[in-house]
Amino acid sequence: MRRHAAPAPVTLTEGPRSTVVNGVRVRLDGDVKVGGRSDLHYMFSDAATGRPVDDLQSYLASAGHIVVMRADGRTFAHEHAEATGADGLPVFALPGQTFGPELDVHAEFPTAGTYQLWAQFRLVDDDVLTVPFTAQAG
Repeated sequence: MRRHAAPAPVTLTEGPRSTVVNGVRVRLDGDVKVGGRSDLHYMFSDAATGRPVDDLQSYLASAGHIVVMRADGRTFAHEHAEATGADGLPVFALPGQTFGPELDVHAEFPTAGTYQLWAQFRLVDDDVLTVPFTAQAG
């Protein structure tokens, strides 16, 4: 039996805060702070036209799902995007409601380090966007 060497570990570094997935530009704003609540903001626009995407759909009973994991795997959290109504108050993500072009997420980063964030949002055509970001908490 022939043995192969294990692949070299990949060192992650903070990446850009804007990406395009399936024709949608997603921007992540907000400070990633250690030891307290970090207020993050996802913004959605059509990558070709710049038009705000304001018809995101409920996905698994939420406006969006976000996984936050430290690069070394020591911490893991599952967060939900918060949707607000016209009055600015939180609303439940019920079928038939639309969301966007901005969604807020409140997350905690317990220790300094590099974190990977994967967010999922559902478009009006039922496609699910999976949006990756890498951020540095310090």
